[in-house]
Amino acid sequence: MQVRITAWLILGAACAFGQSGPTLAGAGDGFGPAYPVVAPGQVVLLQVAGLKTVLSPSFQQAVSVPLPATLAGISVTVTQRIQRFTMETPVVTSYKVPILSLNQMNLCDTGTASDCLMTYIAVQMPYELQANPTSPPIIQSQIVISENGTDSQVFLLAVQYDRIHVITTCENQPWQTGCPSTVAHADGTLVSARSPAAPGETVVVYAWGPACVLILLQMPLRRDTSPRGHTPRPGLRRGLSGCTR
Repeated sequence: MQVRITAWLILGAACAFGQSGPTLAGAGDGFGPAYPVVAPGQVVLLQVAGLKTVLSPSFQQAVSVPLPATLAGISVTVTQRIQRFTMETPVVTSYKVPILSLNQMNLCDTGTASDCLMTYIAVQMPYELQANPTSPPIIQSQIVISENGTDSQVFLLAVQYDRIHVITTCENQPWQTGCPSTVAHADGTLVSARSPAAPGETVVVYAWGPACVLILLQMPLRRDTSPRGHTPRPGLRRGLSGCTR
């Protein structure tokens, strides 16, 4: 597992550092066939190479609410071009993306030059984004990373209605593996192998990526005779608010 991850980092770094200026090398686990895939309101970890800024300390977090659009001179902009018909002039709308944190990882054995760094930018996608439908209107989404006012190339972005990611215990350490998901008992303690969920228990699952607000999520559990142990009972009930689908 460690060899595979290291090889991915080296390959990603080699491809990214061959470019000039900031390069979007990844977006959490949300990369499609050619470009990142996100959902409105989703918290996404952008992997950016080629930044000249060397953070000190290497991890910096937003300390104000609402979240800032710029942190340590770095900002992210998402633009959508929407056409109802093919020949119509597109309506262009740009959004400054709120930033939660910045985190840099040194990929070099020696040295701390900016060329050695992969920067992870945790952002929250605007709720106003429109998902790419399979029929008109025609929507093209783009993302730009800016450093001290200098823009990167324009990268394509795909927007889906939802892209749920269950939060783990090491979201701020993207190079870590095997991180347990954040699922809690009613008293707030985490569900684990030592403290598993019981049949009929209501648990809390922390996740990013649903485009709608979850008002109620009830998942009664029953004991299964299969080796998997617990499985959800059929008939999941959900209450949703803010959905336009």
